Amino acid sequence: MKITEKTWLEYITRLSRMNEEAGKKMADYIAGHGTQDTDALIEYAAALVQKYGEGSAELACQMYDAMAEKAGANVPPAEPAEPADYGETARMVNATKQSPPQLQGGVSRLVKRAGADTTLKNAIRDGAEWAWVPHGDTCPFCITLASRGWQKAGEKTLKGGHAEHIHAHCNCEYAIRFDSRTSVAGYDPEKYLAQYKAADGDINAMRRAQYAANRDAINAQKRAAYAARKSNSGPEDVLEEYRRTAKPGEGSITYDEGYNRTRHADEIKTAQWLHDILGGDIVLLQEAGGLFEKTPDFLWRQKGWELKSTTTEKSADTALRSALKQISDNPGGVILNYFHHEVQIESVLEIVTRRLLRQEKCNADILIVLNGKLEAAIRYKK
Repeated sequence: MKITEKTWLEYITRLSRMNEEAGKKMADYIAGHGTQDTDALIEYAAALVQKYGEGSAELACQMYDAMAEKAGANVPPAEPAEPADYGETARMVNATKQSPPQLQGGVSRLVKRAGADTTLKNAIRDGAEWAWVPHGDTCPFCITLASRGWQKAGEKTLKGGHAEHIHAHCNCEYAIRFDSRTSVAGYDPEKYLAQYKAADGDINAMRRAQYAANRDAINAQKRAAYAARKSNSGPEDVLEEYRRTAKPGEGSITYDEGYNRTRHADEIKTAQWLHDILGGDIVLLQEAGGLFEKTPDFLWRQKGWELKSTTTEKSADTALRSALKQISDNPGGVILNYFHHEVQIESVLEIVTRRLLRQEKCNADILIVLNGKLEAAIRYKK
């Protein structure tokens, strides 16, 4: 029996989506909340690892059972492995919280490991064989592991009770089989062994050779990515755009069920101003009840917007930092409304720009309103 390329690709793609989605949600959380509150950071990371790790393990069970059925193996249904517990997740967060990309990768790795643990632990239970099957731009370490071919699963397969060699941003996966007639389309351990031997078993030499062979393409990708970031980021004055596209009085103002109008007088007043001056459908939203749920004050043109009633130039920094967290899931923008407080718009713009530049991730428009007049509109993408 041969696992077709289509079947294998579908399986590893579904697994990859889970660990990538968990990592992305971790990155979004950090962008909205920062990394200062370690306890909250651990709570959120642990919830992601649990939820997506369970999904990864369940998918691995499905693949395992399908392989056993096709091979006619008389084995019990696969049992999902437990995702990393709270303590291990906490240790990972504490070790990586100073580097958001590493923290994001740590969450992805733990999610991926739950699927790998499931495959190997069931293979050990049933005496199946395993192989490490590379995919895509495979790193030398994975090539080395793949060069070992099919191996009998045993207790030494695991280290500390878990699958080894699991790293983020990698679509290589464990395959299992119940008899020597089974293979995975495209898996060629002899080819990988030849690459390993050509480097005299030196993985670092393989890394250097791989980089040298792809250096021009890698550098070109880096330059293109940098240019894209530069061209698509930074503050942009869009006041004239807002004035040009304004449709005063058009659209409607509606309220979430249970919306407390007494407690939200400023939000209602600002929504009415927005409707009268710029137009568009506005929905005033009820606050979220969950610890990690983020709800903006209202939806305007189907995007999240947050109102901050401010009094001084300096207060713009704290207000904006808090507001950007609330709209991170569906960013539209923030309205800094000074009402009738006298401030220097130039000073406010300077403070706003500095805050936006410090944000690790930010896509939002900032509207500055003074005495009922739209004085400035800044768009920032990062």
